[in-house]
Amino acid sequence: MKYGLYIKNHKKIIGLEDYVHFLRQLFSRNKINLEIVDKKNKEFDVILVIEEFTHNIKENNEFLLWFKKRGTKLVLVHTEFIDKNGFFNIFNEKDLSFRKLIKTDLIYFYYENKNNLFTKILLYIFYFYYLNLGFVFGFRFKDIKKRIYFALRDYSFNLSKNIFDYHLALSDNVYINLINNSRLSNIFYLQSFIDKKFIQKLKQKNEKNLILYLTGFKSPYRNKFVSKINRINFNNFINNNFIYNYKYTLESTDLYNLNFMYTSESNVIHILENYKANLKLFPLGIDIYISQRLNWSYISPMRTLRSIKSSSIPLNIGNYSHSNFKEIAINVSSMNEFLDN
Repeated sequence: MKYGLYIKNHKKIIGLEDYVHFLRQLFSRNKINLEIVDKKNKEFDVILVIEEFTHNIKENNEFLLWFKKRGTKLVLVHTEFIDKNGFFNIFNEKDLSFRKLIKTDLIYFYYENKNNLFTKILLYIFYFYYLNLGFVFGFRFKDIKKRIYFALRDYSFNLSKNIFDYHLALSDNVYINLINNSRLSNIFYLQSFIDKKFIQKLKQKNEKNLILYLTGFKSPYRNKFVSKINRINFNNFINNNFIYNYKYTLESTDLYNLNFMYTSESNVIHILENYKANLKLFPLGIDIYISQRLNWSYISPMRTLRSIKSSSIPLNIGNYSHSNFKEIAINVSSMNEFLDN
């Protein structure tokens, strides 16, 4: 059988790389080559699609239906949590109230026809209205944009979900969520592969030099978390997007050196390379996961897998629901609990 992965439904590859990497790795472990599908080819027996349908939905669905009519099985890989209303990532009443006020059918129509000047103007009028409404709800500008985006995303998902023969989750939490809330059939859970050599790679690190790092979107909830950390515990405490010229201190191997970084992943890599180049050291990285906002109930499987891929220890800070992925990470309720242990 010939398997393919279609990703042109995504406007950007950023944020998708981990899913592509781990899907291809998982299939290769079973001696299956997961090819990237970029044109019509009736030789494919199964095509996987990672959920996201806000970009060129008509063209993408027509492309996928071409395969379906020729007997190809379509599999949707789910990445978000859905509630019983069919809305993505709703965890409190305020979010639910705001989501219900968004007229996604009209916004989506204007979004799909934004090349027309009149509908483009109407689209911006709707954006302006919901922007102001979001401020009334107490949301930040960035958070309002994200909520409108996810409204478009769950709306377009509900338009497209029925063309798929199977639905696939890569974490137990997403699987359970789909079983309980989605009303879909043929839902399956595929457990990711963890390389046992990960432990050996950790043992090669210098455990006297620890780098705790938090990367990703800088949300108000994460900013508040970082602001409450007692900096006196760290040799270097970096909270900056641009640190290539930052004056941080590299300590020698005979000293215990604890560092904290709240910055981009590229900056973390930059500092790790500095340790290697200047001190011939391989510090032990501890990759922190904390949810972007309050009341988020789930850890991130992709964050955990990415930590292991980069030979860092996954650290989940907060109170999250049970998941198989907790078994391969350190789980604490607060930073102090981790530092005191």
